[in-house]
Amino acid sequence: MCSPPTRIFIVEDEALISMELKDRLERLGYEPCGTAARGEEALIRIREETPDLVLMDVHLAGELDGIQAAMLLGSSMHLPVVFLTAFSDDETVQRILESHPFGYVVKPFDERELHIAIQVALSKHRKERELQDATARLEVEVETREGELAETREQLAFLLSRSPTVLYSRRPGFGGPLAYVSPNVREVLGLEPAELLGGVEGWEERIHPEDRERVLEALECDEASLQIEYRIRNGAENWRWINDALARVASEGGDTQETVGSWVDVTDRKVAELELRALNARLDAEVEARTRDLRESEGFRRATLDSLSAHVAVLDEEGIITATNQAWRDFARDNGADPDAVGEGVSYLGVCELAPAAPEDAAPSLGQGIREVLAGRRDTFEMEYPCHGPHTRNWFLGRVKRFRYGGRSLVLVSHENVTPVHEALSTLHESRETLAALAQASPVGIFWADVRGRFLEVNDRWCAIAGIPADAALEEGWLAAVHPEDRAGVRRAWRQAVRNGRSIRSEFRFLHPDGECSWVIAESVDIRDPSGAVSGHIGVVTDISDRKQVEEALRALSTELAFVRRPKYFAEVSRTLARLLDVEVAFIGEWRPRRPDQMTVLAWAEGDDVREGFSFDIDGLPCREALCQDGLVIPERLGEQWPETDWVDDRELEAYAAVPLRSPAGEVVGLVAVASRIPFRNPGHVRRILELFAVSASGELARRTEERRFDDLLNLAPDAILMTDARGTIIMANQRTEEIFGWRLGELEGKSVEALLPPEFREVHQAHRSGYVGSGKSRLMGSHRGDLRGLARDGRQFPVEVGLAGVETEEGAVIAIIRDVTERKRAQEELSTARSHLNDALDSIDEGVILWDPEDRIAITNRRALEFHPVLAEVLVPGTGFSEVVETALDRGVLTLPDGMDRADFLEMERTRHLRADGEEIRVRLPENRIWSFAHLPSHRGGRVTVLTDQTEKVRIEEQFRRAQKIEALGKLTGGLAHDFNNYLGVIFGYLELLREEVDLPPRAREYLDSALTGADRGAQLTRSLLSFARKQPLQPRISNVGQTVSETIHLLRRT
Repeated sequence: MCSPPTRIFIVEDEALISMELKDRLERLGYEPCGTAARGEEALIRIREETPDLVLMDVHLAGELDGIQAAMLLGSSMHLPVVFLTAFSDDETVQRILESHPFGYVVKPFDERELHIAIQVALSKHRKERELQDATARLEVEVETREGELAETREQLAFLLSRSPTVLYSRRPGFGGPLAYVSPNVREVLGLEPAELLGGVEGWEERIHPEDRERVLEALECDEASLQIEYRIRNGAENWRWINDALARVASEGGDTQETVGSWVDVTDRKVAELELRALNARLDAEVEARTRDLRESEGFRRATLDSLSAHVAVLDEEGIITATNQAWRDFARDNGADPDAVGEGVSYLGVCELAPAAPEDAAPSLGQGIREVLAGRRDTFEMEYPCHGPHTRNWFLGRVKRFRYGGRSLVLVSHENVTPVHEALSTLHESRETLAALAQASPVGIFWADVRGRFLEVNDRWCAIAGIPADAALEEGWLAAVHPEDRAGVRRAWRQAVRNGRSIRSEFRFLHPDGECSWVIAESVDIRDPSGAVSGHIGVVTDISDRKQVEEALRALSTELAFVRRPKYFAEVSRTLARLLDVEVAFIGEWRPRRPDQMTVLAWAEGDDVREGFSFDIDGLPCREALCQDGLVIPERLGEQWPETDWVDDRELEAYAAVPLRSPAGEVVGLVAVASRIPFRNPGHVRRILELFAVSASGELARRTEERRFDDLLNLAPDAILMTDARGTIIMANQRTEEIFGWRLGELEGKSVEALLPPEFREVHQAHRSGYVGSGKSRLMGSHRGDLRGLARDGRQFPVEVGLAGVETEEGAVIAIIRDVTERKRAQEELSTARSHLNDALDSIDEGVILWDPEDRIAITNRRALEFHPVLAEVLVPGTGFSEVVETALDRGVLTLPDGMDRADFLEMERTRHLRADGEEIRVRLPENRIWSFAHLPSHRGGRVTVLTDQTEKVRIEEQFRRAQKIEALGKLTGGLAHDFNNYLGVIFGYLELLREEVDLPPRAREYLDSALTGADRGAQLTRSLLSFARKQPLQPRISNVGQTVSETIHLLRRT
């Protein structure tokens, strides 16, 4: 179908030209729809005819010429106008251009020129109309998007108000002033944003004084991101721990524009960590108390039972209670029961049967477990059950263990309150992600529900936790994913919370389609509209399955394994580990550097069997890599990574994990490892469980190692060591005693210790010795000021030093350490003379010098060393040990502990540096801006030499030199940049000046050109300033017109 011809209206005051135009338009296929000779008439006729285009003569008879008429048409009807004129002077052309014409034809013209002008005008008009339509649609779209953006901002503001994470920004670096703080800082920290914005003083003053210097130093780093924990005073004037995470936001050039970060209140986690440390310390103390060799004492057994915090009862083979501890009796009394009704002589199985109904049938289940242990069908039984009161929620761990005592088979039943562990582990898991993590990348599941509690949306993490797709969770479909045993309670709690308009916190299980269960904690809060009415609900679901397994691991380590005695300890640990992680193989191996290719297996649990005491070659096995890499986790495809490995192929193992055992010095001494036929679902969790067991196994291995070392150390000691009973009879002696006194060890045992002393010392020594028997007192070697002498078997007397220590036993005992000091006495006289000469020489040099003997005690200190620090002068005296000097320096503030290092590790590090004596120079900043350095050097006679040097002036000169180098380098860089930028500006100026010569530039383009030239000129001024700086020329200040600068900047911003 053909489109209708274009309708054209002709405005021409000469009738012949008007007729000629009409004929030509018809020949070209257009439809002339009317003519007019005057501008006023044309405006009326054109509104009536509504043509598609107007041919307008410039010069018309009447008050309106063609240009004026065209401008009126453009403002009212937006019609394309093509001007016809016989004049082409500059003034006429300028007036036509100002009316924004669609075309321009100079008379006389031919049909081709006219046709082209009409087509160009129609095309230009069509494009303008399309642009206007697109602009209108864009404005509607912008308005729609602005509405959606406002709604999104409201939702984000709501989520931010409920978030435990405070967001903020700084400009430009980590230590810059705060530019923004999210409003929820009021709820999280109780602070007003206005208190923190605009500077750093308000924020710095709230940092705990012990943390402030560490935090400010950390903020001066050049890292792209930073995470640090410290204490801050909140609005309630309380100290709260926060986790401060920062990241730099860089421009395209790499410069830091601002820093964004978040504050998360981690006070609960810190408190939980302290509680866990206290719990571990208590458990270690209980284990140590139970390892004493007093098992056969009934009084000790009773005291031990009464010292336990758990409620403990001992049953005989018939289930009759034979003993209870104080905690058992107190618990019965506190809960309104008669202690005798659940005390000795009572059938505990009968008590369980008569117990009132408890959640999850705790009493019958516990009774059944006791029966199985009594019948010998299992050695141990344990179960955890809730025991909630009207106002409290408590959990107890019931534990049943079969053991033999006095030839009888007995059963130990204990109930331990594990509520603090539950609460501590719960708070450990309540960390929150930042606002961005509340979207699909959130580590917790998030759900939204309407006012009636029907689910509207869930995120991907929620689907992963629940094991169902998002569409299946909508409305009330999510209840189908809840474990059948928990579903009714969860449905009831959720509906009640929705009905009463309050938040909910519930712990339950999800059952996945593949049969796997996951424990979760669900929390929700109400969403309220401006009127305060509930408009919906939002909540989170957190997967706590790993936490449940960690609880079981801690429970095993702190209870059943804490009472296991050697040599079955490692066997029980490996068996418990295999059961806890549900793996086929769990083993503990000892590794020694002198046999690097061998691993000695302390316990290997596989199925129901446990093997001990064999070795295997670890070359080509993952055990080697685990020892070298501080642990190893292979979650799947173990056979592909370790092909042709017999013990992997034979058992069809798929996954492997191991962490090293470490000595108290931090050295690798073995492995605890597991292997499974199925891949690890959570490799990181498996490693954490192994690390918990590795701490316990490392402690046991260290105790065994120390016992072996003690025996070796006793016989390798350079002094005579012997032990006597209360009557002074020798009951033990080392090999050095035989060498010093000439008596054989067999001859010494049973002999009176006074036989080793000359007759004149025996009576006095006997009275002196009785004062130490069983007292626990001690006397250091060399503290005796008399002339004490020993008597050898051949009658020879020689000077000795004796150290005594009383041993608290039932009958009392004394340990004596005897040293032959004959040679030392002779050497002391010679040394005294040499020392006086050496002191004179040392006092004459400018450096401080401390000479240490081979035992790392101060031998000589010169005058200059005593000037190092006044507070150390009292300890820098002969006889002071190196450790005592370092500890005094720490106590007096001369030295400070590095971040993250405790006191013991720091002392060990300094002692290692001292023993290494490699000349490494360490600088220390002292009061009054004094800087000293110290270095340890080896001594030719086996000791060490510490040299102290005043470095204050040297450091000052070094700092001045570094500053001068930085300023010079900055000047060179600035000059190079200015030269390059000036070359670019030359090209820009050249092209802009060429454009300025163009005469047919529209006014708006010329305005843009002037703005560009102005900007280029400012760039040239900046270049000159940079060159002046680079050439170190003096800069001339000048007065600036701030108003003009602001106006020019606003004009530039409007254009951009």
